[in-house]
Amino acid sequence: MADPTLHVTRLQEAVTAVERMLEDYARSRSRTGLRYEQPAPHAAGLGAPAEGSALDALGGWFSLTPFELAVVALAAGFEISPDMANLCALAQGDPAVTYPTSLLALAVFADLEGASQAAFAPSAPLRFWNLIAVERSQPGSRLQLRFAMPDAVLSFLVGQPVLDDALADIVRPLDLAPQLPADAALARRLARTVHASGTDATLHLAAEPGRRALGVAAGAALALGYLPFHLPSPASPPRPSATASSACGSATGSPCAARCSSRSRSRPASSSSARSRG
Repeated sequence: MADPTLHVTRLQEAVTAVERMLEDYARSRSRTGLRYEQPAPHAAGLGAPAEGSALDALGGWFSLTPFELAVVALAAGFEISPDMANLCALAQGDPAVTYPTSLLALAVFADLEGASQAAFAPSAPLRFWNLIAVERSQPGSRLQLRFAMPDAVLSFLVGQPVLDDALADIVRPLDLAPQLPADAALARRLARTVHASGTDATLHLAAEPGRRALGVAAGAALALGYLPFHLPSPASPPRPSATASSACGSATGSPCAARCSSRSRSRPASSSSARSRG
């Protein structure tokens, strides 16, 4: 796994960019009669992507737009920055609203690609994959949504991934290794094949889930830099939000849970799978 410092540094860079945009928006609101002017496109982003960082892995895995990634950074900033609550209140013109909301994000990030109320729909990636948790900030309001970041997603973004609570009772670490030299060779060959196939490659092993087959699957996952987990076949598939948290734990060489996909919403096809790193 990459040095956690890389993940924290990249996340802090994105949070600082969000704080700067909030400050600019709050300053423009305080000037009577002035319209808020969005920053130039080159200055409106979250900084240059850092290869191997958890934040950029998250954006790639879930195909997030720049607007959606900014929402993720805003939610994370509320958890790690002591200034974010005050900036949210200033930008929204209400000292009681010290938290991120959908309308605040739409106002501050309006110039970013993908900026739309639809980004907060239940079927959109942010909520479908449980990257943010939302609630109505005002009774009767359908547009003003308060949002926060689940613990598992924040832990992933700072380079300390954990298994989501929703999966903890049904997913188990796969503490096995190839039993025979031929199995070890097969595991290495499978890992090379997955690695050479690109970022969207998925490995499916068609075999009875005995210790030998699971050992091959575990060996291939470890060779790819993943920590393998196993979801026994009789268990019911996890709900989408649990699947997302599992996938978050798989990026940048972190735990790779079985039967988990970060892109497809269809039912997973195999009880032992490994996804190559992007």
